[in-house]
Amino acid sequence: MRGHDVEAWQARLVQLGYAIAVDGRYGEASAAATRQLQADRGLLVTGCVDKTTHANGGQDRGAAGEGTPAVQDVSGGEDAGEGDDRIEAAE
Repeated sequence: MRGHDVEAWQARLVQLGYAIAVDGRYGEASAAATRQLQADRGLLVTGCVDKTTHANGGQDRGAAGEGTPAVQDVSGGEDAGEGDDRIEAAE
């Protein structure tokens, strides 16, 4: 998967301290960083940015509810298919 939503997610991961390139391509490095974020936050580790992962990635590691949203919508945009609600690694 590629596009602005992916780039925004990657930028948020970098902001949270995960070392990845912000290139707009959701490949293995992005999936690995997402899996690490999921593990760090006690989420189901899939490497996919579903609604739960997105919501948890949108908050800093401080108190709940005090974070800043990373991306407004990971499901929309011209790079996403009809009904997509998560970001997955490109095959």
